[in-house]
This record gives sequence, C-alpha cells and structure tokens, in this order.
Amino acid sequence: MEFEEPVIWFEGLLMSDAAPVSPTAMQLDVRIEGTATPKKAIVGISGPDQLSAAKLAGRKGTGVMVKGRIADEGTGVDVIADSIAFDPRHAANDGKEKE
Repeated sequence: MEFEEPVIWFEGLLMSDAAPVSPTAMQLDVRIEGTATPKKAIVGISGPDQLSAAKLAGRKGTGVMVKGRIADEGTGVDVIADSIAFDPRHAANDGKEKE
C-alpha cells in the first residue's frame, strides 16, 4: 500500500521580501492568518513560474495563498510549495460583484 502525502492549503501575509536561497530556490516567511494565534511558516519555492512570481510580487505585507506539503526535517523550511498565488483577491469582496 502506497502512502499518499497530505496536501495543505493556507493563506497569510509575507513577513519579509521573498529571499533567494540559491539560483533555483527562494524562501517565503509567511504569517498564517485565520488562527486564534497567528503562526509563522517558512515556505520553500522553486521552479521558473514560482520564482518569477516571487520576484515580481514577493514583497513584505503581500498576501499569499500556498498549496503544498510538509517539508522533510533538515531542509530549513516548513512547507514545500506546489503552487502559490500572490495577493489573492477572493477575500476582498466576499464574492460580491463590483458595480
């Protein structure tokens, strides 16, 4: 029987600008919103699309949505991102159309 790795989703705010850790990887320090006590997660990103998005939009205070999986111990990050979205807009208008 093969174990399926759980996928996690969360939203938060960048606590600092996206930081390069190598030519092919960056790190995001995210303050997770929506919990009684805000939590911090260090998110590892890689791949050309994620890196390009982080270079353009990965600034302190920017909202971010992360889909990923828990990182292995010793990697220096908490979550490995499978996909990211900066400044998600769905919460801003609560589903209401702008007139």
